[in-house]
Amino acid sequence: MRPRLTARVARLWSRPLVRNGHAALVRLLLEWREHAPRADCQDGKALVRAAANGHEAAVRLLLGWREFAPRADCLDGLALILASANGHEAVVRLLLEWRGHAPRADCREGEALVRAAANGHEAVVRMLLDIRYHAPWAGCQDERAIYNALNNGHHKIAALLRLYV
Repeated sequence: MRPRLTARVARLWSRPLVRNGHAALVRLLLEWREHAPRADCQDGKALVRAAANGHEAAVRLLLGWREFAPRADCLDGLALILASANGHEAVVRLLLEWRGHAPRADCREGEALVRAAANGHEAVVRMLLDIRYHAPWAGCQDERAIYNALNNGHHKIAALLRLYV
């Protein structure tokens, strides 16, 4: 006999499971008969947490869930921004290529590019700049991406960004 999943637990389900990348346990909770949490609960915070921590399997599971799947661009692209900031290239690619509601690479005035450059994630910076549609401008936010890259010692990234300005 399965234990009863309370509504309170269902609301809080995403915190430790998604943050730590336990995709199998996330699936188990989403398939629960009673009080099952929605994959898009809390406006997609589970997706954001999984993306921020680089858990590609959990991101793919949540986005592909059959009912109430979160939008890849939920919370104005926060999942993309945090995945970019933390250098999770596979998750960034997955979000940008998602078939429905992919976040724009230039969301929030290029914040994903600014954070990736500031943290020295060259592969993510290149991916964002080379995206076919809605690529962020390398000089967005008053050239903050270039400034942050230089300020943090990422001279190669700053030079790359200057090529795109």
